[in-house]
Formats: sequence, C-alpha cells, structure tokens
Amino acid sequence: MGEFLKNAWYCAALSSEVGREPLGRLLLGEPVVMYRTEDGTPVAMEDTCPHRRAPLHKGELVGDSIQCPYHGIIFDCAGKAEWAQGQDRLPARMALRVYPFVERHSWMWIWMGDPALADESLIFDCWSCTDPKWATIKGYMHVKAAALLAIDNLMDLSHTAFVHRASVGSKDDLNPELVWERGENWIKGTRVARGLQAAPHQVIYGANCLIDQTKQMTFTAPYNCNVDIFSSEAGKAIGEGQYSEQFLTYNLITPETDKTFHYFWANTRDFQIDNAEFHALHQINGEQLLGEDKWVLEETQLAIDRAPDREEVDLAADAGGLQARRILKRLIEAEREMQPLPALT
Repeated sequence: MGEFLKNAWYCAALSSEVGREPLGRLLLGEPVVMYRTEDGTPVAMEDTCPHRRAPLHKGELVGDSIQCPYHGIIFDCAGKAEWAQGQDRLPARMALRVYPFVERHSWMWIWMGDPALADESLIFDCWSCTDPKWATIKGYMHVKAAALLAIDNLMDLSHTAFVHRASVGSKDDLNPELVWERGENWIKGTRVARGLQAAPHQVIYGANCLIDQTKQMTFTAPYNCNVDIFSSEAGKAIGEGQYSEQFLTYNLITPETDKTFHYFWANTRDFQIDNAEFHALHQINGEQLLGEDKWVLEETQLAIDRAPDREEVDLAADAGGLQARRILKRLIEAEREMQPLPALT
C-alpha cells in the first residue's frame, strides 16, 4: 500500500450518498463506514468490527448506532461498543476509530489523520456548487489508476485536442500560451488559445464562430484541482460577441489504494441556470468527458504495471503535474517526520 498524506481533508462522498443506509468506502487504504444519525448528523468510523473483522457497512443502524452483521455487536456513533450478546461488560478495546466528518458545499469531507489538527477552514472551497447564481452538475466515478495520474491529466491539458476531440477539445488547440504561478502548497497554470474552431460540445451549445479560450488549472494539496474555463467569440471579451461561456470545475481526487482512486467532480456554470433541458444535456456531456479521461488513465496504469522501471520523458507542459508531485512528497515527508505541517492553503 502506498503512503498517503493523512493530515488533510479528503472528499469521501457526495452529500446525497450518505443517509440512513450505511455506506462503505475504502479511503487512503482504510475501510470507512459513513451514515447519518436520526437528526441528520454525519458519522464516519472505521468499517471493521474489532471482534472478527466483519464489515460494518453490511450491518444495519439501530437508532444512531450501527450493528455488526456477523455477531450483532452494537457500536454507538462515538465508536464505543454498547452491547454484545452474553456480556455485561465489554473490553475497552472493543471500540472503533471515529473520523472528523463534515458536510460542505454538498460534499462530505473526512480527515484521516490526527483529529486535533482537523481545522475545517482548510476544507477545499467549492463555493459555486451551492451559489444560487451558478448551476451545477456533478458525479462520481471509480478509477483503476494512481491518484497522481489524475493530477498529471488535469494539470496538462495538451491532451484535450486528442482525448476529448469528441467533446470539449478543439483540433486547433495545439500551440497555447502557458504561464505558471507557484505557492507553497499550490500551483496554477493559465493556458490561453486563440482563434480555435469550436469544439463539438460548444457547437451543441450554439457556437458557430471561432473561439478564444482561457483555461486555468490550479492544484491544491492533497489531490484537488480546479479547471476553470472561459470561452468567447474570437477577439471578444467574455460576455460580448455571439458566444460566451464560463465554467468553474472541481476535481476532488481521493486515493483508495496506491493504484485506484475515487473521482468526485462538479462542473458549474453561470448561464442557462434555469434551463432544465440544457442542464440535462450538460450532465450527459460532463459524464462523457470524464469517461474519456477514465479510459486513458486506466490504460496508463496498466502500462506502468507492465514496465514499472521504464523511464518517462517529460515535456514543458508537464510542469504543473511535476510540481504537484513535489509539493505532495514534501508534505508527506514532513508528516512522517512529525514536524509542524504548513497550512494546506
């Protein structure tokens, strides 16, 4: 199992996934069960009964507690065993680890490290997901590839003209201006391309002109990435001309193992907010786009597994992904050495 940064907030689920039916998910190599108490409070705890290791998410809720499906031991939402058949007193070690677990912007966030360090102000800001001036599509997919491969993909959009040629990629998007900005725990790339033929999805959305497009890719530790896209008629500012669109997208990557990850995504827009037909089409198009990335990431992982020692050759567009890897490596090393961690901002 790989080494993961533990003292950070990770997206664990969509808010809609966590309810009165226990949800089990492997996060950073650790099995976690999630549910809500009767008053709606979210709970996350380890998903392995300390008696004989049965998965608790296969059990059922008893009020605000959860009952193991194997021998019926009941654990309260603080992780303490409160009942087992035939025993008046239970061992103190018959208890579960409980994780800080917070609902924010319609996502569920978990802190897998030291609970004393779980500062909620460090949760990744997905503000437009719940802003009434923006419409949101979102989803989840499981990907059989290392989480860092997703960051490489999101921070190097030179693949768009090829992997996404059937969706958001313009075949002309081959020679953009690319500028990088760096902070302690983040890196941002601004990619500007002008005079592009409209991509297939843009044509569906009404573009019949050449397009100027700015894409901003921002990595923030541990594995979160914004890709914000601003498109307009060539030579026109956003909001002018016959075509203009703005999308703020959130890509929340949570490792499952060192070769698989959970991909939570949202795409928000500030136009066609109340158009239900457009919204349904946008959801379909968003899922198509993510499916295009999924196959290439999984094929890349298979190639790495076949020849793990083969050297890769880097290009200029890889700067964002390489810097993200350095940031994460530094944070993991600091955590391993138990040094004070810099704020994940």
